Amino acid sequence: MYQHLITKNDPNGNPRRLYVFYDSLGNVAKIIVEGYCGKPKECEEQIELMSVEISPSFYRRLLKIFKEQVKEN
Repeated sequence: MYQHLITKNDPNGNPRRLYVFYDSLGNVAKIIVEGYCGKPKECEEQIELMSVEISPSFYRRLLKIFKEQVKEN
């Protein structure tokens, strides 16, 4: 399953959106930075959870905490 996390654009106007993928136990398995590419192919055949709006600081914290799981789209 996956969830779309959205926050305000950065100061240069670039989007800050993430697709967070969870394993069957609810652990973060992978994070894909959306950028300008839209929904990644990995979302096909996955259960979509409700999209959530997050703060810019939480966005940065997620990228830092889960840096091994982060992938650019």
